[in-house]
Amino acid sequence: MKTYKILCLLVVCAIITSCKKSDDGDGENVNPGADADYTLLVKSANGLDAVTLDATPETVTLSSTDSEFNETTMPSLSFKDGAVFSFYQQMESCNATFLKFDFNEDTSKTKELFTDLGACNLTAHAIAHSGNTAYVAYGVEENVSTTDYFVRAVDLNAAAADFTDIPLSKKPVHLAFTNNRLFVLTLDDQVTDENFLTVIDSQTNSILIEMNLGYDAQKLLRNVDDNIIIAYDELHTLMNSETLNAQYIQYQSGKEPQFVTSNVNNFDTQGKMYYEKPSGQFSVYPIIPAVYDFANNLTTLYPFENFLTQAQRDLEYKIENTTMVGYDDKNEYLLIGYKKTGNDDKGGILRVRTGDAAEVIDNIDVDGIPFNIIVN
Repeated sequence: MKTYKILCLLVVCAIITSCKKSDDGDGENVNPGADADYTLLVKSANGLDAVTLDATPETVTLSSTDSEFNETTMPSLSFKDGAVFSFYQQMESCNATFLKFDFNEDTSKTKELFTDLGACNLTAHAIAHSGNTAYVAYGVEENVSTTDYFVRAVDLNAAAADFTDIPLSKKPVHLAFTNNRLFVLTLDDQVTDENFLTVIDSQTNSILIEMNLGYDAQKLLRNVDDNIIIAYDELHTLMNSETLNAQYIQYQSGKEPQFVTSNVNNFDTQGKMYYEKPSGQFSVYPIIPAVYDFANNLTTLYPFENFLTQAQRDLEYKIENTTMVGYDDKNEYLLIGYKKTGNDDKGGILRVRTGDAAEVIDNIDVDGIPFNIIVN
């Protein structure tokens, strides 16, 4: 059983096949494991719901305690900051709602948006939140050739509508928040097709700077050091959120980590990122679990073929494709969400011990398709 490791700056793709021997080391660093609580967000025909799970180092089972998160219409936009999620929903009635839910505290805040404009008269492109403030980047078409763009900052605690519209000169693509600043990835879709980064001071709602990023910037991420990652297909930029100094990390052609296409990006405490990735030549499954180590510019792939037999994949677990990847820091387990073959409302979670020799710990089947996971 092996994983694939890709050092993105090297020409050679190393396939790791060695297994750690039982006498390697003195055992002092072996993680004994610990109990954990998982909240699994799942997609179904009815929308988005939460499934609570009790986990030990050996087993994972359905919890007897339900989450306070109520099944809701599938959001068109979402944002994650640790265990706090926010969702943007637009209804057929042209109402729009911003829902912020803290899965650690099981508390929520909901705010109706755009009662002044009407949600059907605009297009929301990205959302974020910080504390009690919601951010929605949107565009309003003035005429066939002109669209005005804004970020709306909304006070979630205010009884009445309390918001500030911050004008943008270009189309917003993605948002990230850190260091009391909102970072807005934008696109000049009228003239140059270049991307820009607009930095907004959250205390004053004023624009601090707009920076040219060149072409094909895809999205923004905040790492565990509260700095900003700007993702491109062939490289990423690591930007200090205070000084805005940038470091550029180029990938070797054919060795790109490809997290620009992932829907879910979960970080562990060491700064490694867990995500779903196109498999390329490494698997018959189109999407597989992957881990990107930013410190070492190293991608580790986990094709199902390398730790499950064909009978397990096809008959026992009935895996169709990877839908999300998370990580249990307490037990050092990869958490792989997958859709079951031939069923739009059935999925599962595989817990896998990471390392050069991946090993399945257990599996649990769930109603719905895994969307993301919170570990407490």
